[in-house]
Amino acid sequence: MKTRNLRPLLLSLLIILSLTLFSGFFAVLFYFNHSHWEKAAQEKLDELSARGYPVSLEEVHDRYHAHEFDPADNAAPAYQNAFAEITESAKSFDFFRNNDNAEFPTPEKLNEFSEVLSENETALALLIEASRRPFVRLDLDFRLGDELVLSHINPLYGSGNILAADALVAAAAHDVARAEESLIALFQIAEHFTDEPFFVSFLNSEAISRYGRIALELILTKIDFPAETIVALENILKNLEERRSLNFALATALAYGNFSYEQINRRPDWLKDASMPPGILLFYELSGLKSQDKFGYFKKTSELIDFAELSPSERAKTQTPSYIFSTKLLDGEKLQALLIPSNLNDFLDRDLQSITYLRAARIGLAAERFRLATGQFPENLNELVPNYLEKLPIDPYNPDGSFSWIRENSLHAVRSQGTAKNSSQTIPIEFRLQIR
Repeated sequence: MKTRNLRPLLLSLLIILSLTLFSGFFAVLFYFNHSHWEKAAQEKLDELSARGYPVSLEEVHDRYHAHEFDPADNAAPAYQNAFAEITESAKSFDFFRNNDNAEFPTPEKLNEFSEVLSENETALALLIEASRRPFVRLDLDFRLGDELVLSHINPLYGSGNILAADALVAAAAHDVARAEESLIALFQIAEHFTDEPFFVSFLNSEAISRYGRIALELILTKIDFPAETIVALENILKNLEERRSLNFALATALAYGNFSYEQINRRPDWLKDASMPPGILLFYELSGLKSQDKFGYFKKTSELIDFAELSPSERAKTQTPSYIFSTKLLDGEKLQALLIPSNLNDFLDRDLQSITYLRAARIGLAAERFRLATGQFPENLNELVPNYLEKLPIDPYNPDGSFSWIRENSLHAVRSQGTAKNSSQTIPIEFRLQIR
């Protein structure tokens, strides 16, 4: 009778002991799993840090504020006001958008440009003045990198549009000095954006330099720039190419990802307060999974940084790293999708196309200097070396690295084997020159 009464008690104790051992086993398993992946994630961060990339928000902010002005400088508000005026007036300027093969504006379009420009004469002069200052963005718009959001892209495009329009109006009036001033200011603003390690800065630099390149082609159909002006433009274009900031934009995304995981580690529901989709970390109470996810995020971002570091020619022949987001929680895909644009492959393509356009433009400007000196364009591009170019820039889309020199009646063009999208059309990447 006593034995029968003890059986339920012994069974209960056995169940409790089994559950304790089972829980302990998984607790130890998760602890070692967590430690392994945390160590792997830290090693990946240390590797990127040793290569000079910012891996914390403090480092990103230090990089962003490296050029901050003296608080006693009271000129910035005037530039900010000028930028606000131009932003409002340039909202309807869409002449350069998806218009790589633009023709010189009609008289009616030039009159439209002139009306807007005359309304913003003082603001435009201040914008040109601001472009000569270091890190002009602190003048024009933002005081802190955290405020950099996509809603500010169109106003910044406006400043590029209005400077390009001013240069075209000046060229139509054969005002060489004014066309030169506005065009160089435009490229300088694009150059300033390369100081900033953000995706939005990369987009602005690419777009504004594109407007400048289109305007430059059109201006050269109307007027001749002095050789020293052309050399100055060539140097700016070379700087824009060499200071492409896509890899640092990726590193900034990595730093924000690191920050996000630190916050999640302290408070698992942090993502809800951070205005991110709820429920994406359903299993993050399991620290082993969370740390493995963190490592996966760092690993994938590191692969993208490695790809962005390749030379343009290597990138043109290398498959872009797989970047497909799924619904699974591992590998950091959910968090990564929030921190890095999902159309990153398009960014990588545009970056390579932009570099190729800049190289073609540099060769084209050297050919223009050749024409100014000799009265005609070169028969072939090799004639530019060494008097006008130390060496010919490489076409990353051509296995042998050479750009083509196209001569069709009055049209000459430095053409790449690469192509780009222009609205719904596919067009060659080229810089065009015309015999007047």
